[in-house]
Amino acid sequence: LRSLVNGLGRLRDDHDPALTYEGDNNVILQQTSNYLLYVYDQILNGAVFESPFHTVDFINQRESILMRKFRPEDDLLEKPQIYLHAFQWLVCYLLGECRDKIQGRLERGDNVFWAKSNSQPYYCRSLSLAYIQCLALERFYKLCQDESTPPRLKPTLTRLCCLYGLYSMQRELATFYQGGFCSG
Repeated sequence: LRSLVNGLGRLRDDHDPALTYEGDNNVILQQTSNYLLYVYDQILNGAVFESPFHTVDFINQRESILMRKFRPEDDLLEKPQIYLHAFQWLVCYLLGECRDKIQGRLERGDNVFWAKSNSQPYYCRSLSLAYIQCLALERFYKLCQDESTPPRLKPTLTRLCCLYGLYSMQRELATFYQGGFCSG
């Protein structure tokens, strides 16, 4: 019996951090979506929002961003801004969808806490992940354009950025079609 119990402490020690990391990640995603929804509400109320690191400033142009459509081109591996624009569109689209879902729950009688909590796993989580992908693409794109990036690396980094953008876009393809960004 003693030999069976000996490994329980080690098993628990190995398992606890995994639960903590998962919980922390969910909290970060929830905080991200709450922040994005806050910014969106400020903009809808007429404010021009400027974030400290300018990571959400594109939401100020959400109306023109949502008018964009994806046009496949021959040089999809040469223009990373195609994917950056796609994920800006996705963030703006999901912001509207999340806000509508939360408003619908509020109209059905949920309080703000329950409306946001019940929307988090299905809608707001996707918004947060799309924003993180958009931010990663933006940083990668800026690195490709940066003067300090060695010129001989720029073409390879640009193609790698496009490949990441294409891969990420493919994973969200259903939402791009659902929202009307892609067609055909």
